[in-house]
Amino acid sequence: MIPRSTPPVRAAIAWRETKNGEDDVNLEDADTKPVVSEDAGTTSQSTEGEAAGPSVVEAAAGPSVEAGAGPSVIQAAAGPSVVQAGADSKHRHSGWNPDWLKMPQFKNWLYLTQHGMLCRICRQHKPPIKKGPLKWAFIEVGILVFRKDYIERHISSEPHQYSVKHQVSLASGYSVMQAFEPTVIMEHEAVIGGFKCLYWLVKNEMAHHTNYPKLLSLAQLLGCDYFENLKVDQRNNYQSHRIVDEMLEILAEIVESPILEEIRSSQAISLEVDETTDVSVNRQLDLHVRHLDKEGYVFNHFLDLVTLEDGKADSVVAAIKSVLQKKDLPVDRLYGLGTDGAAVMTGRLNGVAKQLTDSFPKLVSVACAAHRLALACKDASNAVRYMANFRNHLQGLHLFFRNSANRSATLSAAATTLGLNDLKVKEVKDTRWLSQHLAVQNLQRNLPAVLAALAEEATTRKCPVAKGL
Repeated sequence: MIPRSTPPVRAAIAWRETKNGEDDVNLEDADTKPVVSEDAGTTSQSTEGEAAGPSVVEAAAGPSVEAGAGPSVIQAAAGPSVVQAGADSKHRHSGWNPDWLKMPQFKNWLYLTQHGMLCRICRQHKPPIKKGPLKWAFIEVGILVFRKDYIERHISSEPHQYSVKHQVSLASGYSVMQAFEPTVIMEHEAVIGGFKCLYWLVKNEMAHHTNYPKLLSLAQLLGCDYFENLKVDQRNNYQSHRIVDEMLEILAEIVESPILEEIRSSQAISLEVDETTDVSVNRQLDLHVRHLDKEGYVFNHFLDLVTLEDGKADSVVAAIKSVLQKKDLPVDRLYGLGTDGAAVMTGRLNGVAKQLTDSFPKLVSVACAAHRLALACKDASNAVRYMANFRNHLQGLHLFFRNSANRSATLSAAATTLGLNDLKVKEVKDTRWLSQHLAVQNLQRNLPAVLAALAEEATTRKCPVAKGL
């Protein structure tokens, strides 16, 4: 029993909590539960139906909410906990006011049940909840705090405005889709524009996560006002990393589908595979496909980039077969395989080419001629002591300047003083067939600056490495 000294609003809330614990009634059945009047002893059935005028709302409210019919529903249920202040009391009156059903702004949607006040229109159209509480007041939870400002606040709420628009469109004879067709068209146009901006970034090899929101802002400044329709609310604006990744996947499917159709209709296809590592030092397998069209022209396309657990031949072969199956490529017309000539690719007993040839007998494996030539030159130069020392000196110069920002600045200053081009010392790589030629050519053009920088490091900073070079 709640004491009479408890304020009416808190008493109603307390009654709601205790009532929920004692006898929890499903609110889905609230519109069909009988409303009983204590004095009159009559029962009224409130049903949720078409949006109606005052007569429908009054009928839904039943005789229990008529003026002069005795205590209200909540008073009858709560007992003495909800107190009506007397005429000589300084406290304001609280509790259900039947006159609210006669007010023009309330009469078409407000009604009362044993669970509290509810909105007929919102419960009929069930507006989607984008953010906020899990259960909306007046829609899924009845209001037991009988205050007029609470009811007026619901009129301006987003769910109620949404439901009113739907009700108006139905009353005017148009469907909901017809009523919102202009908005849908503008949003569709904005989404297409977003895809075009993202496609432009990808084609120009720009960072899409960073530059996509900036590109949309630039388009709006240039007059593309329809991009405002992408901003659904503060948190949903089609610019998050997750949305951009999903848009990229959609673009990839659209771009890839016609290419795969051409490959499947080709008379002959071949693969080019190579291993690499990403910035996280994860091993990756890069696959390209070459195919002939109907007129005999050769086309080369990127096929897939697969993460490998290790660099063993078995893992590479399993990855290649998985991609061929996923892309649904005709393996019976697979005639060529190009590799870089590494041992794991061209191993005679268990290499990638050997395993694929066993699975696809028509396959012919070809190692890259440029890679093989570079490796042959490297092996031949190792047999000549002078050439081996010369290559080691070139690589030592590159590492000396690359590993220090101060040394690179000294080299740049020496080149500027001597009026030479600011060129970096190139790296020598055995698998890059032009790297040694480019390194020698660059050193020949920039030799005075390199010697001056080495002398500066040896005399001023007493660097033994510079003196040795």
